Amino acid sequence: MSRPAFILFLLFASALCVLQFAFRRLPWHVVGIKKPIPVKGFHRHNLTEYKEYSMTRFLSTYEPIWLYNTTANAGRECEVDEMKMINRLSVILMRSYYENKAKVSAYIQVILQSVTEELMYLSKKMRCAVIRITVVPGLEAAGPEIIYDLRVRNFSLSRGPSNGCKKKFAKLAAKSSRIYEAKCQDILRSKLAQQLTIQGKEVPRNGHLR
Repeated sequence: MSRPAFILFLLFASALCVLQFAFRRLPWHVVGIKKPIPVKGFHRHNLTEYKEYSMTRFLSTYEPIWLYNTTANAGRECEVDEMKMINRLSVILMRSYYENKAKVSAYIQVILQSVTEELMYLSKKMRCAVIRITVVPGLEAAGPEIIYDLRVRNFSLSRGPSNGCKKKFAKLAAKSSRIYEAKCQDILRSKLAQQLTIQGKEVPRNGHLR
């Protein structure tokens, strides 16, 4: 290598080092980018270490997402979510279920960075997820209610939730109710008149995953 070429190589390498150092010290808030922060204790085998991004990836699908098991009081059957719109901050979905043998559907807006929903586990291929939901009570209640949901994408129902999802849900949920059955697929094909309700509010509304 000639002397001029060697000097040029050294200058190029020095410039790369400076750029790398500057990038690490980049003022993310100034350029309008939220700097990712690794989540302590989150499963490293997942597609991402960041819970907000993982929740978005799990919900970003045209596949229906079913409530498979839950620790909540089971007053409904065959609950399923169909995504209508999603962005970095929120998702608008159509939730359908049977209540007293009648089909109920509702548009719900879920804030992805809300502190009330927390992704506890996401399977490697995003087949299923375990979600912790904090329901803020009314003034008369003693404290917040914690609910755990096991949710499964439609394409994975033939095999069921992954072993990882089942183990994590069993560890968190002492008692739970099975919500999904094979007959629930009929709710996606049902053309019967349905009750469109969102607890008396206009659509869409801010809501929980439960």
